[in-house]
Amino acid sequence: MGTLVIVIALVLAQGYALAGSFDPTAPPVVARVGAEADPPPLASLAWVRIAKTGSLAWYGGRVVQVGDQVEGGRVVALREDRIEIQGAGGRRVVPLLSPAASVRQQK
Repeated sequence: MGTLVIVIALVLAQGYALAGSFDPTAPPVVARVGAEADPPPLASLAWVRIAKTGSLAWYGGRVVQVGDQVEGGRVVALREDRIEIQGAGGRRVVPLLSPAASVRQQK
């Protein structure tokens, strides 16, 4: 009887440990191999702040400005509705998620 209680306790403990690492809101994981695999998702541009003293943008989970390195390239321009990144593959324009997320400094 004692062994059965220990086995049940170990199974329950393992279940609690697994439940702590499970995120029910995470998208399902789909494994793909070879050329069919999806490329990694590109970062998104949440907001842009244009200012005389230094424009900033929230891109890929961090604040960036002209000259910063991002995703194998360099931020070369910040505009009210986009940022531009120059890299080995050329220039890439990243538009805002929402056009209302642009802020211009008051004069």
